[in-house]
Amino acid sequence: MIKRIAGWLAKPLVLSLLLAVLLALLVWFQGPRIAVDGKAPLAAVMVRVQLILVLLGIWLLYWSLRGLAGKLSGVRLVMPGTAALAPDEQNSIDQRNALAHGFREAQRLLRRVGLASRLRGHDIYKLPWYLLLGASASGKSSVLQQSGLRFPAAMMPADGRGNGAPCDWWIAERAVLLDVAGRCTLAPQRDRAELAVWDTLLQYLRRYRRRCPLNGVIVTLNVADLWQDEAARAAQANLLHERISELHLGLGTQFPVYLLVTQCDRLPGFADYFEDLGRDQRAQVWGMSFPLREPDQVDDSLADFPAQFQALVGQMHARLVDRLQQESDLERRAAIHGFPIQFAALGERLAHFLHEAFESSRFRPNTMLRGVYFSSAQQEGSLPMQAISPLAAQLRTPDIATPMAGEPRAFFLTRLLREVIFQESGLAGANWKLERRRGWLQRAAVGAIAVTGLLAAVLLLSNYTHQREQQTAVSRASVELQRWTRNGYNIHQPETLLPLLDTARAIPGGDGRPAPETLLLRYGPYRGERLDGAGQALYQRILQQTLRPYLLNRLGEALRTEGLDPSQRYQTLRAYLMLGNRSVYDAATVLDWIDRDTRGRSGLDGQQKAGLAVHFAALTQGRQVVRDQTADPELVARARVELARQPLAQRLYEPLRVKLLRAVAEPYSVSQMAGINAPLVLSRRSGRLLSQGVEGAYTRSGYIRYLQLRDQAIADLNQQNWVLGKSEAMADAREAGTLKQALDGLYFAEYIERWEALLGDVTLLAPTTLEHQASVVKLLAAADSPMRQFLQAVAKQTSFDSDATAKAAPTNSAASTNPVEQHFTALHQMVGRPGMAGPAPLEQIQAQLKEVGVYLDAALSASQRGVAAPPADEALARLRLAAEGQPELIGSLLGALAGSSASLALSGERERLNALWLATVAPACRQALDGRYPFNRQSAQDVNPDDFGRLLGPGGLVDDFFQKNLLRYVDTTAGQWRWRSQAQASLALPQSVLQEFERAAAIRDAFFADGGKVAAVRFELTPIGMDANLTRFALDLGGQTLVYAHGPARPTAFRWPAAQAARPARLDYAPNLAEAGGGISINGSWALFHLLDKAKLEPLQLDRFNLTFDLGGKQVALALNAASVVNPFNLAALSQFRCPDSL
Repeated sequence: MIKRIAGWLAKPLVLSLLLAVLLALLVWFQGPRIAVDGKAPLAAVMVRVQLILVLLGIWLLYWSLRGLAGKLSGVRLVMPGTAALAPDEQNSIDQRNALAHGFREAQRLLRRVGLASRLRGHDIYKLPWYLLLGASASGKSSVLQQSGLRFPAAMMPADGRGNGAPCDWWIAERAVLLDVAGRCTLAPQRDRAELAVWDTLLQYLRRYRRRCPLNGVIVTLNVADLWQDEAARAAQANLLHERISELHLGLGTQFPVYLLVTQCDRLPGFADYFEDLGRDQRAQVWGMSFPLREPDQVDDSLADFPAQFQALVGQMHARLVDRLQQESDLERRAAIHGFPIQFAALGERLAHFLHEAFESSRFRPNTMLRGVYFSSAQQEGSLPMQAISPLAAQLRTPDIATPMAGEPRAFFLTRLLREVIFQESGLAGANWKLERRRGWLQRAAVGAIAVTGLLAAVLLLSNYTHQREQQTAVSRASVELQRWTRNGYNIHQPETLLPLLDTARAIPGGDGRPAPETLLLRYGPYRGERLDGAGQALYQRILQQTLRPYLLNRLGEALRTEGLDPSQRYQTLRAYLMLGNRSVYDAATVLDWIDRDTRGRSGLDGQQKAGLAVHFAALTQGRQVVRDQTADPELVARARVELARQPLAQRLYEPLRVKLLRAVAEPYSVSQMAGINAPLVLSRRSGRLLSQGVEGAYTRSGYIRYLQLRDQAIADLNQQNWVLGKSEAMADAREAGTLKQALDGLYFAEYIERWEALLGDVTLLAPTTLEHQASVVKLLAAADSPMRQFLQAVAKQTSFDSDATAKAAPTNSAASTNPVEQHFTALHQMVGRPGMAGPAPLEQIQAQLKEVGVYLDAALSASQRGVAAPPADEALARLRLAAEGQPELIGSLLGALAGSSASLALSGERERLNALWLATVAPACRQALDGRYPFNRQSAQDVNPDDFGRLLGPGGLVDDFFQKNLLRYVDTTAGQWRWRSQAQASLALPQSVLQEFERAAAIRDAFFADGGKVAAVRFELTPIGMDANLTRFALDLGGQTLVYAHGPARPTAFRWPAAQAARPARLDYAPNLAEAGGGISINGSWALFHLLDKAKLEPLQLDRFNLTFDLGGKQVALALNAASVVNPFNLAALSQFRCPDSL
């Protein structure tokens, strides 16, 4: 009974529960006695209860997770249900249940090995485990039965083979051996149940022996199987390799493998050869053990096999002479003589089998093959000689071996198991996944312990170092304070006080706050609070001796200042009197005055002002700053007289304004008013950010708060009259109403000023590209336009007609009479009021902006496609018209927007026009006209008439370019062409370019008056005089002839070019008989104009010219009458025109 109780108590579950209960009792009874730094964290009952619950919860959680993990990792038994199962499924369930029962029973038996192992949880690892792997009838069970191992009766396996048990458990005193049925391992064809048994076996080994599932595998190979044909032998070797690979992969470990060739007694001559061996000699090892190598060196072991096998054969031959001499029977002597030969015949076949089964491969785990051994457990007769030797089969040699008589005897087993295999149980590797995890856990635990120890040491050292530093700082500060005290200081110069005050404040606790109790300070003894109190007292004493006199002096100087603003004088007097009267002292009021005074004081940089602010804050929070003493009566009286001259409203408004700015400190920014898209269209002229705006005091919420503060200030007037030393109580409600109106006037004036400044500062972005301008305009025209939202927000903040403001505002401050509302009436009308008939002007403006956006999109599209921008006069003109009559700010913004839109729409036009000119006109113009007559009068090369018409004629290249691309930007109504004002600013084309197009137009009108594609000039020539020495003058222009011989003058009509244009232009003259005649002949299309160039052309009217030829000193005068006042004669544009290189 006692043994059963002890066994039950030794269970890990019970032991851990007892340990948890013990810890709970210790927490409950001894917890209150545990103190850290004078504090007992477990003194409270609830804290101990919670800690005990946590301990028990951890215990319960651990065992619950452990049980769940066991169920999930193990093989779940499938119990038969009520539903009928297929025979193979039922067989699989029975086989797995039998296997599970075997594992449980083995675990139960192994628990008898001792209490110590159970406490450590290692009872399952007490004995090494080996798996016997072999085909059916390979002699596994016989090997164990005849092995000489001691199996206690309670641990002997049941006769499970007859019942079809998948595995027998042989639990010896020195090892556990699992004899798995050959049909489940090396059978060529395994059914579903047998596969399940093998998988279940691997799962149970992983579950029960996670660290080291197996210590080794004993492979039994029937010697008869070596005499199978090569295909059957290779198939069995491959099956063996597969099973061993599955063991490696499934268990995650490496283990030694021992190949045991069984039933060697079936070799002819075995019984006769070993007949003389005694019991001890039969127990020895017959075989070979390979040197200990890594699994990936298995090929080296296989290479050693032939030599070692031949050594065995050699030993047998060495013993042969003695055995033959001992035996007289001829048949037995023949059997003995032939046995070494029979055994040697195994070598080649066994070598092939080993290579097939154990040769290394990079695609599957390698095996730690430890040795090959030979044995015989039961003597059942020899193999037929014909099965062993093909020659014996041909000769029909009879079997000469005699079977052994008597009981079966074990050969070469006992010492093999005990002294070889069991002694190498430690060669098996642990589960590398589990060991890796355990290794990491162990290293983590060691690391955690080391880190914890190191952290504890660092904390203690840091605590000690920190306290030493504090003490050193106090000592250093004391020395420094003594030095500054000896050097002296001037209370009228605060910059000389700062080093002294900073040193005093640097003392631990000097700033009035105890040092933070961080983990570094709480871990270990800490007595910093003693230093904190002393440091604080010293710092306050120095403040009273330095800054307080400085403050009183500054207040006195301010009160004596002539021309001080009344509101500032009031605040100064108030702070001055507070320092001498505890009943009215207000630290915030005094600190506010100090802050304003320090900011306005010259001679101090920003860092010094910030330092003084810190020290003044500490001074005003101390109780010693106020002392009951009489202030300077004369100074107070004079200040009160000055204040009596100030209107009451102004005196009340200044502190009211300060309180209002503090109460509504959050500004109302432009970004909040205009929405998230504000940065895309709006900017500030002042350069300020859009995140800045109007102070919150000057918004609707600020107005509501103002009304509250105003009424409170009037109500508290009697309580603040102590500053003036007299009572100023309101006589009646009428007087209070007058004071409210005066305060409102001051507030509304600042309100209007803030919003006017913001409206004047906010402007539109100035885009630099047409695409950006289009996006800005479209945003402005959208329903959620930032400008619309901004204007609506401004209108809302300058209107006090909402429910909230109406309730807060008294009747005499209604929105209808509010100065702010009246001032921004134009803005409210533009944005629109509720109930307004028709659309608001702002909506009309946005409609025009939409049109401008459409125009800019068209202009952008035209620019991208390389065509002319559409005309913008109508859209932009309507926008300018819509802006008229609006508030000045809006009108100027919209006007600027219209101008910038027009400019940007044309900003890319010059580049487009220039590129178009260079691509279409300029090359042809330079090639056809440059350096040719009539554009170059000295040139002998004429312009081709076709090129002249193609370039300068109506619809020609120059005229077509001008009409399609430049005409809209040019004012042609004046005497001289000029660019329109908008084009002048946007296109920035030079006037010289426009002059060339004007000259080209003049040439077109002169030469192509009939609108044709070919130049045509009509005129008449009439002789008006000829030198007396000439008798005849003749002019021939392409077959058109004028002849004059001092007769009557008749006009002759000419046309250029003539019908016979190929004929030269010729001028002939005949002098008197004493001289020879002469003439001029000119070829070419422009022969007429070349001929005219040789004469003197004198204009009389636009269409009348005198033409005089000088012929060798003798003159002929003709009258040239053009067909039109627009003609090419004496046309300056013809010689001045040059094709522009670029626009």
